[in-house]
Amino acid sequence: MARGCHKFRGKARALFFCPVRALKAGNLPAKLAAFAGAVPASRRLLDAEKTEGYGVAMNNAELRATIAELASEQAQDHAKTEAAQRRTEETLRHVTRQLGGLGNKFGSYTEGLAFESVERILRSKFQADTLARRVKSARGGFGQEYDVIGVRNGAQGEVYCVEIKSELNAEELEKSLKKFGEFFTLLPHYRGMKLYGIICAVDVRGALAQRVMHEGLYLATAGDENFKLVKPPADFKPRVFTAD
Repeated sequence: MARGCHKFRGKARALFFCPVRALKAGNLPAKLAAFAGAVPASRRLLDAEKTEGYGVAMNNAELRATIAELASEQAQDHAKTEAAQRRTEETLRHVTRQLGGLGNKFGSYTEGLAFESVERILRSKFQADTLARRVKSARGGFGQEYDVIGVRNGAQGEVYCVEIKSELNAEELEKSLKKFGEFFTLLPHYRGMKLYGIICAVDVRGALAQRVMHEGLYLATAGDENFKLVKPPADFKPRVFTAD
């Protein structure tokens, strides 16, 4: 009896630590023997050794049942993981939609807050006598909207175009420069006048303020209660956009 127990314990340890040895020693099919190395099945082999008094090992039918149970548990875990992933993706889409709507609302709020300050700057600093908000124009299937336009009529013949931004970055600056360049194409009745660009922004980070002025644009930023024109450096030369 002791010799039989010793042989069984040896086989049980081989099944637990090395599925390849089990494949060589036993009569199980290749796939079943490889699966028998899984931790739950191995534990059941050891449990069988203890509870049966080292007499009878787990047979093929029991192994198949254990493996089938493991496969079922894995399938359930996989289904749960996929369901959780779908819920996460839907949550992300919902948050993205909310953030997009919030950005649009904040942009509209910024424009509303800036209009009066911008118009005051245009009148006091640039002597504009005609002002217009949200000027839209379309030509040949292409259109733009300009936030504020101020005109200084008379001999000067100057027009000031203001772009209002909640947050200014390099991409938004490039878009504004492009809009200033298209100004006379979309609004040809201003041809013959000199156009100056103004950026009005709540948040201007890093060296971007210097770049705005390097491009020859005026810059206005948010103060405690309103927007104020940033004093340009002594060597600042405003860029003049023309129809030519």
